[in-house]
Amino acid sequence: MKHLKTYESHSKSDLDFTDLNSDTRMDIISNIYHNNEYLMDNWNIWTFRDYVEDFIGLPKFRINYKNVDDLYEQLLEMNWVISDAQLNKLLELLENGVELDPIIVDDGKFFDGGHRLTAYKKVGKKEIPTIDIIDFKSIDWKEWLEG
Repeated sequence: MKHLKTYESHSKSDLDFTDLNSDTRMDIISNIYHNNEYLMDNWNIWTFRDYVEDFIGLPKFRINYKNVDDLYEQLLEMNWVISDAQLNKLLELLENGVELDPIIVDDGKFFDGGHRLTAYKKVGKKEIPTIDIIDFKSIDWKEWLEG
């Protein structure tokens, strides 16, 4: 896993899509792809991913720190299924001082990263790094890809 060394240094600056690790980028691409009829009807997800990763000028992401308990409440409302094996791997990383990838939020609301969020909750972390994909999701992908 590629992890940014610390997100605190990015909390006042913007990150490019390619600054995020490949798993986080794929989570974003997958969620956007599977929630967009145009993309699903006209693009293969892997071609869409490659196109997005090569494109310059996409909206940037800013690391914001959000309250774990607030996000965790949203996770519980979604009935998110947590794998004990995945959770244990993440807990081990946290215990070894590794900062996990940001939780993905959409307009400030939990969107993706339930295992990471649960791990942070279990170790008693109060605030965690998040990125908001609202600007990325709101792109008119048909216009952007065809124009």
